[in-house]
Amino acid sequence: MKKRLYEKIYEKIPATKKITILKNIEKGACYIFGDGKSIKYYDLSSFSDLPSITMGYLSIHNDSKFLNLKYALCCDSFCCFPGNHFFSYWLRIKTFIESKQYSSALSYISPNKLFKLLVTSYSKTMFQENDVLLNSNFITHCTNYYFTKFLSNSFYFNHHLKINENVDNELNKNLYNFYGSSLNFSIYLATFLGFKKIYLVGCDYQDIEPMVEHWWEKGKPLPYTGKQATNYIEYMRKFIEIKIITMNKSHGDNFISYKDFSGKDLKYKENNEIITAKRLELLKRQGIYAV
Repeated sequence: MKKRLYEKIYEKIPATKKITILKNIEKGACYIFGDGKSIKYYDLSSFSDLPSITMGYLSIHNDSKFLNLKYALCCDSFCCFPGNHFFSYWLRIKTFIESKQYSSALSYISPNKLFKLLVTSYSKTMFQENDVLLNSNFITHCTNYYFTKFLSNSFYFNHHLKINENVDNELNKNLYNFYGSSLNFSIYLATFLGFKKIYLVGCDYQDIEPMVEHWWEKGKPLPYTGKQATNYIEYMRKFIEIKIITMNKSHGDNFISYKDFSGKDLKYKENNEIITAKRLELLKRQGIYAV
């Protein structure tokens, strides 16, 4: 059977750089951070007491230095390759056209921006000169290997790798795809690392009042009406304790409001207060975020 490209790449990666070497090296509890806009209301020093796993760009937050950020995930395949954001750029233009916002669509169409999207690896650039990330373990899909080798603490996986024997069979029986989203994989990874308890922070789709958009974008959260991963989370509670930090209120055993958890009030900060101007400019150049 002919091997896929990612399988050939994975074979070339040294054993010491593969994710399997990290099995059961942790214990106790951890935080898993999403990129939801609730992050704009939180004091990150409230989460300094436990190891953290991040699913996106939290390492560029000005206050990420207060976290014990042990694992930074970048789960998508080829996400560090030049041209990775081109499809998202086109989808934004398409959305404007379909909603008849023609002036907005025209403002996004730029030959210079298009050229830069095709030849620049914005994800790699965002992670460079990042002391927080350089001191954590970077975990990403094997297709990003050639673009992230500069990170000494990098580890790689592929989407067909079985790394967590005690849950793999059960998940497969119930048709749960642990590689189906960054959230699914981060919970799966936490059990593999050996953690016994998770606090989800900034995972706004899972809030009691679900919200959308990223913390590095302008403005406050908007309501989310799409599908949540509640069934997967509930199933994974068979293997690991999962608590969700909510922005506004606590509920039952599994939802804890930020104020109840930290003892602090919510305090909103705009994106230019929590990200450097240089990194905001990098986000702006990608043409897919409202920064």
